[in-house]
Amino acid sequence: MASDRTWSTGLFDCCSDWHSCCLTCWCPCVAFGRTSEILDKGSSYCCVNGTLYTLLGIFTATSFVGPFYSCCYRTKLREQYLSGENHCEDFCTHCFCHFCALCQEYRELQNRGFDVSAGWRGNPHMHSKAVSMAPVVEGEMKRYASCVFDGDFRFCLVIIGGRDGLDMTQEHAINEDGQMGCC
Repeated sequence: MASDRTWSTGLFDCCSDWHSCCLTCWCPCVAFGRTSEILDKGSSYCCVNGTLYTLLGIFTATSFVGPFYSCCYRTKLREQYLSGENHCEDFCTHCFCHFCALCQEYRELQNRGFDVSAGWRGNPHMHSKAVSMAPVVEGEMKRYASCVFDGDFRFCLVIIGGRDGLDMTQEHAINEDGQMGCC
């Protein structure tokens, strides 16, 4: 498993993993869709991204639109797991060595512990904690709060417990203006 901030395999190491090599050569839309779903952390779907990738390649007269779309995800992979960002290098890599770049990205996620074919939801061990817990305060009353922000509202679950167990549970929705309402 790659732990440092560099690529775990080279750009032209496509044949080191025959499965990802064949998938990328014959079905690049599937390889791209799988890696993009993981890099989007489940906020997009493999089928949607793969279809968009294919349609961009079919309906545009220029061959640079598909690589431009996929190089954005190479940059995202670099930002999340590797050192820094290099938009120009990512674009040139996808323009001139497109299939090698897709294959390298697929291998990189595999080497970092993902089962790329399972998608984001199939890799729960790789998810970062989206919910933060408030620290537990020692004493008679203990209060636990957990909040998640989904764009428009922040949902908070507040649990207040005493010596005898759970006393009260409240779920609050806080809108973007900071007003709280009980659910």
